[in-house]
Amino acid sequence: MNKLKNKVVLITGASAGLGKALAMKLNKLNMKLALVSRNEENLNRIKQELLNKNSKADLEVFMCDVSKPQEVKQTVDEVLSKFGRIDILINNAAIWAEGELEEHLDEQLARLFEVNTLGYMYFTKCVAPIMKKQKQGDIIFINSIAATWEFPADFAPYAASKSALFTFAESLRKEYAKYNIRLMSIYPPGMDTEIFKRAGFDYGIAEWMTKKEYIADIVAYMLQAPRDISLSHVIVNKVGFN
Repeated sequence: MNKLKNKVVLITGASAGLGKALAMKLNKLNMKLALVSRNEENLNRIKQELLNKNSKADLEVFMCDVSKPQEVKQTVDEVLSKFGRIDILINNAAIWAEGELEEHLDEQLARLFEVNTLGYMYFTKCVAPIMKKQKQGDIIFINSIAATWEFPADFAPYAASKSALFTFAESLRKEYAKYNIRLMSIYPPGMDTEIFKRAGFDYGIAEWMTKKEYIADIVAYMLQAPRDISLSHVIVNKVGFN
């Protein structure tokens, strides 16, 4: 039985990487897709790819910078206007940074937290009241293994931006459960996405990377768990590299 059929899912960072893999996976499960990204060209490309695979797909794309609260609110309003409800929010949009702390520009550090931390907060803040009114919903945080254990100093700013999400999610989890809203987090390792290359670190496809499609499969499994089960913290390790 497909428990996700016709449910409305909003995915941030949906134009590439894991976001695109999630869109492809959830499209196969006949969900209604609200795909959010700053990259209009990539969004329109993935929209066409999805329609080519499923001509009856119910989906729409939305331009939004997750770090700008006014754009986030406008986007959530537009999604609600289009679909009438939001059943699932997948907070996925993120950027990468590495290097010695002293090498980072202040603007780079600010941007890291604006996207990786505040973006999740803004979307959660706007979508949670909708789910409370519906008396049901799921919010997924695509976190990182970097939030769960001590990483090298070169990754400290990135790890900190993700560690903040652990506390944020855990602080809200029990409160949201009163409204039948599951707040669940997944902590994947490095994946074969463009996040490193976009930050100027082109590692190619390294053996320590996990396939993004595997993580998309796990997220789909989390969403299909019985309503009285919440997979609150799913930590994923690449065997031999944890």
